[in-house]
Amino acid sequence: MFNFCRYAFKLTYDEAVLGEVTSEDELAEYMTEYDRDLYLGTETDHDWQLSIMNEKPFLFSLGRDKGKVGCYCSLSSHISRNVRGLL
Repeated sequence: MFNFCRYAFKLTYDEAVLGEVTSEDELAEYMTEYDRDLYLGTETDHDWQLSIMNEKPFLFSLGRDKGKVGCYCSLSSHISRNVRGLL
């Protein structure tokens, strides 16, 4: 269930930046890419750490700063294949 919501958010973002999805094949390609290369969630999730260990190249996090009203923050990272040696 969570991946569905996260993928919907990412797809909406991608369509705003890259343009509308025009075919089912293109949509399937996006979903395959999301599964293979992307983690969407908070950097405090255990799955974030697993994604680093599994060398997912793109990590994306969106959260809310509870200390500031209406303040949202995001973190987008590209993980190098060499990061495993640092952990």
